[in-house]
This record gives sequence, C-alpha cells and structure tokens, in this order.
Amino acid sequence: MENQILQGLSGKFDDASLTDENGAIIWSKDVEKLLEKIRVNSTVLSHHHKAYYNYLKDKLKFFRIPTIIISAVNTVLSISLGRYTPWSDVIICCLNLAVTILSSIEMFLGIQKAIENHFVLQRDFYLLSIDIFKNLELKRENRKNKGVDYLESVIQEYNRLFEMSSLQHIKDKLTPLMKDDEDNE
Repeated sequence: MENQILQGLSGKFDDASLTDENGAIIWSKDVEKLLEKIRVNSTVLSHHHKAYYNYLKDKLKFFRIPTIIISAVNTVLSISLGRYTPWSDVIICCLNLAVTILSSIEMFLGIQKAIENHFVLQRDFYLLSIDIFKNLELKRENRKNKGVDYLESVIQEYNRLFEMSSLQHIKDKLTPLMKDDEDNE
C-alpha cells in the first residue's frame, strides 16, 4: 500500500521550485516528497499504536473484570457470613488476596500506563500526518511557511514521537524509503 502511495507521488509534485523575491528556494519537489514519506510513515505508526492500544485494552479486561467480581463477592460474603461460620475470615482473606494479586500483576505489567502511552502516540502520529497532508495539499504559494523550515520542524516532531514509541519491533520505514529514492535518482 505504501509503495502504491509513494509511486503515485511522482505526478503529484512538479519539478519547478517556488522561490521568494531574493531567489531563495522556499518549496521544492524533494522537500515535498520527503514530507509525503514522513506522512505515510506517521500514518502507518499511528495504525500500529492504535492496534496495540486496542490489544492492551482487551488484555486489561482480564484483570479488571475478575477484580470487580471477586471484590463484589467478598463484600457480600463479609456482610452475610459475619460471625456465623468459623471459616468466614479465612474465605474473606483469600478473596482479598486474590484481588491484591490481580491488581499487583496489572500494576507490574504497567498495562494502564501503556494504554495511555499508545493512545497519545496514536493521536500524535495521526495529527502529524494530518498537518503534513494539509500543507502539501495547498498550492505552494498559499503555504504559510518555508519548505525546509517546515521539514525540519516535522522531522523533529517525528523523531520525538518515534523515540517515545515503545514499538521497538517495528522498524522505522522512513530510512529505506529515502534510500530507494536515492537509488532512483
């Protein structure tokens, strides 16, 4: 899918560069192509973070639902059994132990924190890709910023987000895309 998008880029950007009144290049084809590659990669990473966010949310259910059920049963038993049976304290203690173990495992795995982190990264990668798309869809003369300055700010933001990303098993696909582009020239 990414290759199809990138192959379609060749017709999207013309070779003419936009220059200011001093003749300095403001926007050029290579800046736009690199921004498009960062946009595509940001979209891919956003989807990966969203998928992992959903996976962790499903995993969290296996800790939270049993904790809620055991706590509710524990409350009912502690009130209803009272002092009628000699084993009531032992039963209540075991149920409390089960809740504590489940909660401790959840905290040890850091599931809630990971869920929040993946949600934020998914959103930020998506917003970065939207911002790049918005700028690239405007005509060059209607863009408010200079191409190289905008590219540098986008790369800084992309690098910041990628460093925060805990998806270490996913290779940054931007580097191979840039190398492919250099081989074609």
